[in-house]
Amino acid sequence: MKKRISLCLAALLCLSILAGLSQVVCYAGEANPPAAGSPTEPENTEEKQDAVYTAVEEQVTETMEKAGVSFDVLSPEQVEVIYAAAENGQDITPVLNPEFSPEQMQLILDILERLETDNQALVKRELEHLTTQVLSLDTINTIRQYYHIPL
Repeated sequence: MKKRISLCLAALLCLSILAGLSQVVCYAGEANPPAAGSPTEPENTEEKQDAVYTAVEEQVTETMEKAGVSFDVLSPEQVEVIYAAAENGQDITPVLNPEFSPEQMQLILDILERLETDNQALVKRELEHLTTQVLSLDTINTIRQYYHIPL
């Protein structure tokens, strides 16, 4: 349990550092970065980040518990891949196998993301086909048969 907490804290610390660095980089080239409380600076940025980190942590922990996987059996590199995927809103369930290398985990996540993107494009094209014209009853029935949707 102690190791699990320390891994979680290490992951959160890394994320905090990266978030801080990205904020510094954003303002590095500006002569006058936004003043605290100005309209261009998000209010309670730290609180929002904490809420996001907490939500990601809860989601990862819950998913791992459902899969019967513990932080104790994962390497720091595997945990890094899992947290990065969770932060991007990806389903981490398919990669929760301690025997998978971090590279295999990343490959699975990349393929799933690609398939999701391709599927979204396909759905958009099909929806466009169905909504840009009035379809006859025969055409509707043909489409239903093609997709094995009851008439």
